[in-house]
Amino acid sequence: MGNSKVGYIILNVIRALNIISLLACMLAAGALMVKTSDLHTSTFNLFDAAEKVLVILICLFLLLTETPRLLWSYFARNWPLFSHTSGFLTLSLALLFVGVDVLSWLTKEKTDMAHLGGDFYRMVLAAGIMTILMSAINIVAKRGLTARQVRGFKSEFEGAV
Repeated sequence: MGNSKVGYIILNVIRALNIISLLACMLAAGALMVKTSDLHTSTFNLFDAAEKVLVILICLFLLLTETPRLLWSYFARNWPLFSHTSGFLTLSLALLFVGVDVLSWLTKEKTDMAHLGGDFYRMVLAAGIMTILMSAINIVAKRGLTARQVRGFKSEFEGAV
């Protein structure tokens, strides 16, 4: 296989892992919204719930940027840093933000291990760590590959996958 075919395969593996990490963060945010509202406390923090909804919306937006050819013209016109012609730097910074935010939920009293339970705590921890790891991988991929431009020339890579 040529270098371009290997690069195409690597970029698609990175894309799949990005999608998995974003779905994990969405799942963690949704589970924490349900789990923290289930606790028998007399206070409901609207801004805590709003933060989790915003993380879900950001993850959904980033998921749409990772889907091939679905909204390419929209992102190229309105969000050029997230378009297929852009590099991975903006995506990796957004993934870093989401991962750090997800991990920050575990430092609060309502969402520590004693209140959440081990399984939920580990799920949120894994989602945050995986997203931060994918952010680092995207930064490394930006330096070593030609980023998303490889995806735009699929006809050159027919038969690679």
